[in-house]
Amino acid sequence: TTKENLDELNEQLRQIMIAPIREQEASNAENVDYDAAEKAVQESPLGNETTSVSYETAFQGNARTLFIQSFWYGGGAHGSNGLSAYLIDDTQMKLIRQLDEISAAPGEFVSFAADYFLEHYADKYAGQDDWNKDYLIKGMNGDAAWYFANDRFCLEFCEYALGACYAEGRPCLEIPLAECLPHLSDYGKQLLQ
Repeated sequence: TTKENLDELNEQLRQIMIAPIREQEASNAENVDYDAAEKAVQESPLGNETTSVSYETAFQGNARTLFIQSFWYGGGAHGSNGLSAYLIDDTQMKLIRQLDEISAAPGEFVSFAADYFLEHYADKYAGQDDWNKDYLIKGMNGDAAWYFANDRFCLEFCEYALGACYAEGRPCLEIPLAECLPHLSDYGKQLLQ
């Protein structure tokens, strides 16, 4: 039923959201000096840290993108923020985890998108150390947020990625959906149109 699918989807999203926290807790548990960290926060000019999380959704065809934005400020010049994006098939209540799930052939869509970005964004990023096809493919395979919204495919990086300064925000590379369609499977086309 739809409710069971929705419950399963909610559980998948919950597991995705808590996995990095569990990994960090496991790797840092023995190495963190919690007393020193607490003292540093208390002695900061602001007295403590600020954390916020917000959620938004965007629609593209039969797909919904759930955006989870986080912000953390612990003192200093500025805080840090992150973005996670989850593509959901609204007809099947299914989470699309990898672009290959909607690609015409494994690796075809990410290869096309990386080539497109290299050609269309060269003026802005060509001088950066990490401006290459492997870096962009790595971003689409999990190191950056990717999503479909407003008739576009978007690949969004964190601050400082691609050599961008903090003030620039999160660099977002876009491709018009019409140019993506030839590289999508029939399922991907039905989902996004």
